[in-house]
Amino acid sequence: MADKYRLLVQSEIEYAHFNASRTGQLIDGIELSTIEDSPCLLDPHRPGIPYFNRAVLSPELESVGETVEQLPDAVQAVEVLIPQQTGINAMTLLNAGFIPGDSLCYLAQEPKESREVKEYVRLLEPDDADHFFDLLGLSGVEFSDEKRNLKRSFYCNDTFRCYASYEDDGKPTGWATMYVSEHAAFFANMYTIPEYRRQGVHASLLATRLNDVIDLGLQFAFTDVVPASSSHRNCERCGFRILTNNVIWVRKNARGVT
Repeated sequence: MADKYRLLVQSEIEYAHFNASRTGQLIDGIELSTIEDSPCLLDPHRPGIPYFNRAVLSPELESVGETVEQLPDAVQAVEVLIPQQTGINAMTLLNAGFIPGDSLCYLAQEPKESREVKEYVRLLEPDDADHFFDLLGLSGVEFSDEKRNLKRSFYCNDTFRCYASYEDDGKPTGWATMYVSEHAAFFANMYTIPEYRRQGVHASLLATRLNDVIDLGLQFAFTDVVPASSSHRNCERCGFRILTNNVIWVRKNARGVT
């Protein structure tokens, strides 16, 4: 279990660091460091935003006091795993100026056998980045020519793998992404075009990525979901199971906190 926690923390914070670069206007100065073996992400271009300025406590920590004391003031959130959610640690975080906020439900799977993919799904290549931007537009995310030129290199590569599903006539039905770290994959965004929902698109995009995890020689696949959502149920049907439900403690003055 400890190995799963370590790999989850590593892959999730690496993905967050990648997202900070992928979605920001500026990437210089974005920092990923460790404090008492706890990864810490800081994006000076988006101060006050918890997702881009946070620490994830090391799974080895039982008492969080020393780590919390060393956190820079710029850290706006601390992500606490289930084994660390104790009364003593809660009091330590409260005394340091943090309050409990949202929670994140993380699922994990160690895929062993390839799965049947019932819909046609294609792994997109670097030259398909503009096609993927067009697909993002179907879900309401617009990419101007300027933004495409600035961000094209982040998409459809070995680190951030992008997938698209299609009908037999070539009409797209959905898309998904997967971030690849050293030993694990983090299943990121996924979208099914509304008229194709409840037709197996979601399951096929999940199965394709799980097969890729095996082919890439990775040990685990992780993802985060809203508990009891349709996405959560689909992931459970594909073999994912809850690993942890982390509580995110945020500074009282963090953006969006009242």
